Amino acid sequence: MFLIDYSIAITSFITETRDLFVKKNVMIVYSGVMIALMAITANIGAFIMIGPIPLTLQSGMAVLSGILLGPLYGTLAIIGYLLLGLFGIPVFAGFMSAQAFFLPTAGFLLSFPIAALISGTLTAKSIDSPRIAIAAMSAMLIHYIVGTFYLFGYLNLIAEDTVSLTGASIMMTPFFVKDIIVTVVMTMLSVRLLRTPAFSFRKKEAFNYASNEREVKHQSS
Repeated sequence: MFLIDYSIAITSFITETRDLFVKKNVMIVYSGVMIALMAITANIGAFIMIGPIPLTLQSGMAVLSGILLGPLYGTLAIIGYLLLGLFGIPVFAGFMSAQAFFLPTAGFLLSFPIAALISGTLTAKSIDSPRIAIAAMSAMLIHYIVGTFYLFGYLNLIAEDTVSLTGASIMMTPFFVKDIIVTVVMTMLSVRLLRTPAFSFRKKEAFNYASNEREVKHQSS
């Protein structure tokens, strides 16, 4: 009996270790793909200018990263993207690299990981359509709040150009409207993608998260 239990435990350990190894390799590949998509969406419409700012789709892609890859890997993928630009690879809008961090819009770059973390966290225990929509819109809203406050601070403290917070918000309104539309499209895309076998791990993660949460509540009650 002891040998049977021991062999079952060893088999379970080997299986879990193998699954963890496979998942990590898969997530590395997915993260690499997400980084590439961030670079592509940063420049796919960069030739179209709204004032001095190029049109990009990467805000929606950052939100999608958290939804598809989860809060950990989704956020790490976006951080990896930012590091590539920081180290001199031209992956940002207008094919810029580290110099983008010194622009008034740098706050939007810095808040990409926040957007991925929020969308991933809010869909950690459920990936149904309403939850995804709420997560995506919440992440985009926070992303714009952080970026707009950074813009406001930059213009007033660094550029020494007196601009009110309302004025900074009005400046970003066309981009916010554009990114809301992009977010709706990304939400619809993510719902379809999460139904495919390629992202079945997200459904399993959500189920495990919800199960663990119920167990903790049951033990505490």
